[in-house]
Amino acid sequence: MIQIHPSDADKYLGGGCRGMPAAAERAPKRGERGESAKEGVRLHGIVHEALLAIGDIDIDPCDAYAVGVCLDAVGGGGGLSSEAKHSRDGIPGKVDAYRIEGDHLTIYDFKFGRDPVDVVGNAQLRVYLWILSGVFGVSTATLVIVQPLVSHGSPSVSEWRLDAAAISESNREVREVFTEIQSGATGLRSGAHCRYCPALAGCPAAREVSLIAADYAMIEIADGVEIDLANEIDRMREAKKITSWRLTALEEQAMAMIDNGTPADGCYYKIGRRGALAWRDSTTAVETVNLACGVDIAKPIVPITPTQAIAAGVSERLVDAMSARNKPSRALMTDGAGHGKEIERLENEQK
Repeated sequence: MIQIHPSDADKYLGGGCRGMPAAAERAPKRGERGESAKEGVRLHGIVHEALLAIGDIDIDPCDAYAVGVCLDAVGGGGGLSSEAKHSRDGIPGKVDAYRIEGDHLTIYDFKFGRDPVDVVGNAQLRVYLWILSGVFGVSTATLVIVQPLVSHGSPSVSEWRLDAAAISESNREVREVFTEIQSGATGLRSGAHCRYCPALAGCPAAREVSLIAADYAMIEIADGVEIDLANEIDRMREAKKITSWRLTALEEQAMAMIDNGTPADGCYYKIGRRGALAWRDSTTAVETVNLACGVDIAKPIVPITPTQAIAAGVSERLVDAMSARNKPSRALMTDGAGHGKEIERLENEQK
């Protein structure tokens, strides 16, 4: 049975790519998740803990706003479940939170990115609806996306209400797509859904689009050919996005192979100069070193770097004891035409 994940629903539902789940199973790992994804997982954990807490819990002031928006959106009352796991026809799903009130289902999905996500027609929530409506047999539903950190001007909480007919229609399409995937659908289709696809690096459809775009940059044509300017701009924008996404996927795959000790023919790292000095404990460093540099404590304290502290006259031995060097930068290189050719994106691992 092909593994199907609700979080990838935007890639295979609607006009997406039916062959994506099967291709993702065959695809090599692309390395560990990025910092934004890790931050989202961390905040999800805090919200989950807060929803289950009987009394107050300690929340870092930096997280208080985001967590508070999520808790306010869910509100009080009974019938609430947080991060509960359910499945239907072998398709698993772990919903951030949901509430059952009579025959009405409310599903909450917390997103901590900056880009706004539309709730109406949202593929991931439609899969959750298909799973939970099959478990509980509800007749109406409200799907809610909570985005506390979304860019200014966009709503932090948005809802999509569905009656029985709308639920039935949505579930019918989801079921048909899952049936098609499990029956062995292998067709791959490029498009906006390619971003973050786990199979992107080796996808034949994305590769074809990328190579066509590359060939377009080098083709010779007669002068004076008229073009549809707006249409050409739209096409080039789409080509630019897909080629950029696939380049990132290929680089991540090569770096993951190198990091795991697996041969990545023609790819290697070029290690940069030694990393910059950074404080081991930023809070202690700010309080101690800034005072040592004569900072007026009546004014807001602006952190200074270890190098600036030395320049201000702080003992190098003291700075050395309180700081450490970050990892040096590294760039992914490829052997092209007999010489090293640097791929544009530089991996800076100063953590």
